[in-house]
Amino acid sequence: MGRIAKLLGIQPAAFPRFAAITAAFALTQCVALMVYLVSTTLFLQRCGAAYLPWTSLSGYVLALALSAVFRSLRAARPFALLTGYFIAYSIFLGLARVNGSSGSFYAQAAIQSMVVPFPILCWMLFWNTLEGVLVIQEVKTWTPLVTAGAFLCQILTGLATGPLGRVAGLENLFLAGILGLALALAILEGVVAEARGPAGSASTEPSPAALELGKEPLLAGIARLVAAFAIFKYLVDYQLNRAVSEQFTSAADVAAFLGRFDSVIKTTIFLLQTSLTGRLLAWFTPGKVLSAMPVLLAVACGAVLAGGGFPAILAANLAFTVFDKGVNRSCLALLLAPFPPDKARQARLRLDGQIYGAGVV
Repeated sequence: MGRIAKLLGIQPAAFPRFAAITAAFALTQCVALMVYLVSTTLFLQRCGAAYLPWTSLSGYVLALALSAVFRSLRAARPFALLTGYFIAYSIFLGLARVNGSSGSFYAQAAIQSMVVPFPILCWMLFWNTLEGVLVIQEVKTWTPLVTAGAFLCQILTGLATGPLGRVAGLENLFLAGILGLALALAILEGVVAEARGPAGSASTEPSPAALELGKEPLLAGIARLVAAFAIFKYLVDYQLNRAVSEQFTSAADVAAFLGRFDSVIKTTIFLLQTSLTGRLLAWFTPGKVLSAMPVLLAVACGAVLAGGGFPAILAANLAFTVFDKGVNRSCLALLLAPFPPDKARQARLRLDGQIYGAGVV
């Protein structure tokens, strides 16, 4: 264990905490991917790609609403919010399992609408839980490694979803999602309890005030970039799902292709996170790294609009997702690290939940 910690640049005494955070985050991200692949496959089979924009619209309207609810509950402990959301989502997964692949059009649409916002809401609440638990240096050095470990696990999840769906039935994978969320909560609870101290003392943070985004020039600039990214990312995601539904007719084949393609994306992100992201943040400020986003938006969308066909759609989706999860998220985490924990939590809910969601809507 000591050698692994030294290789990763982590103090041996802090390695158990790092490993626990990585394991919990990896579980949440694997559940998010597997459930999304299963739900999207069942939806494409039952409803077709033409209705995907409406499920995305309703899903991100739901994300806007839930982000507003979470912001209104800013006095509550972040881990309590995460726990409540995971319990509610687990109940939903149980209902989705009962519905199976033979449910009505409206049932499948409702399932897809609930699944769409989970990755972003899960991401927000998880990292909000760690605000005040990690110091700035840990945010800078650990974030790329934690996300890289999660993406490595997602690679295996993407490759396994299709075969597991053929063996066990796609709808039964919803039950695996419930188990994964329960394990993630159990692991993360230990990290949070350790940070509170042996007596589990209450937080000494003052009563939080509402964040006014317009009075924070840095956050306002980031918000504009996030909104633009959301608009174009949604367009390339829709193009990808439509193209896949036209290429394949079997539900298992759709799930297998989406899983393989996601594994390519996650492999690229894993290599980027382990070899380049940390160096970029050491060489340049996060703002300078994020300034590459408008160029990426223009090039990728130009290739799709120019009629590059299925390969261009795959390349654009790959570029958007890799930049978002391989670079963008680490930059945002580092930018928010110097803020007081409550302000950072509110900013994450505004940027990832409301601004990103509004861009998609």
